[in-house]
Amino acid sequence: MPFNSESAREAGKKSRRGKSLVSSLLKNQFETLSERIITDIQIEDLSNSERIAMLRLMLPYLLPKIQTEKTTEETETKEFKVQVINSADELRELRRLEEKMDKTCTKTKV
Repeated sequence: MPFNSESAREAGKKSRRGKSLVSSLLKNQFETLSERIITDIQIEDLSNSERIAMLRLMLPYLLPKIQTEKTTEETETKEFKVQVINSADELRELRRLEEKMDKTCTKTKV
C-alpha cells in the first residue's frame, strides 16, 4: 500500500504516542513559583550584566514578533519587451537610443 494522504491519516489515528507528562496542575504550580521568584528579585542588587541578561530574557515575551513584509515585486508581474535585431544598423540604433535614455535618466535624478 503506497503512503499517501489517506494512509497517513489512518496512521495518525493509530498513533501510540502517550499522554502529556506535564499535567495542568504541574503547569499551574510552575507558573505560581515563577511569579513568586520574579517578585522576590531585588533589581537594585543585580549587576549590570545580570540586568541585561534579565532584559534579554523578558523582551521576547513583551515585544511582538516582527513579520516580514512582502515586497511589491513579488506580487507584481513584470512585462518584458522582446526586440529582434536583424542587422548591425538596428543594433547600433538601439545602443544609441539606450545611451540617450541613460543620459536623460541621470540628468533627471541629479
